[in-house]
Amino acid sequence: MLETLSVFPLHTVLFPEARLSLRIFEQRYLRMVSECMKQDKSFVVSLIQGEGRETGDRARCFSIATKAKIIDFNQGKEAGILDIVVQGSERVILSGNRYEADNLMCAEAEAFSEEMIHEVMDEFTGLQKLFESALVENQELKNEFFLSQQAISATQLSFYLSHLAPVSVRKKQKLLELTHTHARLEALRKIFSEQSYTLIA
Repeated sequence: MLETLSVFPLHTVLFPEARLSLRIFEQRYLRMVSECMKQDKSFVVSLIQGEGRETGDRARCFSIATKAKIIDFNQGKEAGILDIVVQGSERVILSGNRYEADNLMCAEAEAFSEEMIHEVMDEFTGLQKLFESALVENQELKNEFFLSQQAISATQLSFYLSHLAPVSVRKKQKLLELTHTHARLEALRKIFSEQSYTLIA
């Protein structure tokens, strides 16, 4: 099913369930936030291709992106500035991009589905323990995710670690575009091993 959504181009990759703080000051995005809040609607965060700017220009974005739901907002001390927190939900495929009069980008968004894998496979328990250890060592990490349950699924683990992975945004985009949890976890195991992180077996 297609739905028309506003697109926020950024030099950041948003993963499902991860949270992202944004400072909004351009009129087109202030309007976008206002409309999303009034209509209880999401917008899309999409990675900018190349060296495009986040402000002013009409940026070229990747077609696979993530819907963002506004979960908190605060009027900044400076006039015309709004601080918001969004949480990623489902991934989407964008098509039919167009620009409104104020240069706000809109597109048709189609759900980019992936089979949810619940149990973490034996070969990836090291990654699970790595994530659990990171939460213990850094309590603030819990604020970056919606951790309402004790156990997380393999698919959730793959997205959480993709968000935390010490790699470029282009490599994060490749992780976002993978269609299978197993492939994402395998890529993450290689990334963390190369970065000399200790995986607890």
